[in-house]
Amino acid sequence: MMNAYADLVFQFGRADENQAAYIYSRTNTAVQYIKAERFYDGFKIFDALLNGDLIPYPTYLYNITGSTNYYNILRTSLGTRMLSPPDFNYYVPFINTTDIRRAIHVGSLSYGSHAEDVEMALGNDIMDTVRDWLSVLMDNYKVLLYNGQLDIIVGVPLTESMLQVLQWSGRDAYLKADRQVWKIGDDVAGYVRTVNKFMQVVVRGGGHILPFDQPERALNLIQNFVNMQ
Repeated sequence: MMNAYADLVFQFGRADENQAAYIYSRTNTAVQYIKAERFYDGFKIFDALLNGDLIPYPTYLYNITGSTNYYNILRTSLGTRMLSPPDFNYYVPFINTTDIRRAIHVGSLSYGSHAEDVEMALGNDIMDTVRDWLSVLMDNYKVLLYNGQLDIIVGVPLTESMLQVLQWSGRDAYLKADRQVWKIGDDVAGYVRTVNKFMQVVVRGGGHILPFDQPERALNLIQNFVNMQ
């Protein structure tokens, strides 16, 4: 997945050939760290390129694009209302009420109060693979993998690169499967490949926060998956 970032930002017009080559060189180094199980070192490269949680200076993506938004190619700032839907503001006060904290057995701990600590504690896990777990799930249960077409941080090419090499019982059929146009009425909502109980979907016009960008398509996607036999 890591090495797909260079092509992703280049094809989106977010990088030229030289910038994409630099991104590829850094992600390739991250891949070598991952193979050596130096997962945190791989995460630090990813963070400096795109994520920006560990570093006190702008990411490489910001330096070449002027954009801090890696959730939707159409937006530029992480600090705008367009990144965090106003509906997000309802959740934290609700989950922090005394009754809800009591119901979910968290005592007096406030939700989100240790979010950065948790991220740092997971730093060694973010680049570790769970592909073998995913293969087991795909062999035994219904599985949906979807991407918003406009997402960068979890972009379509990353998922599709992973699926090209993922070992599971439906792999050969998946590689030969035709992608279908998914419509809601006359509107093209996205594109779907279905093999056995596995569904892979690209949602047109959606970014990382898909239900905010495309609520009707997100709902229809979930309904289609739940009802898939």
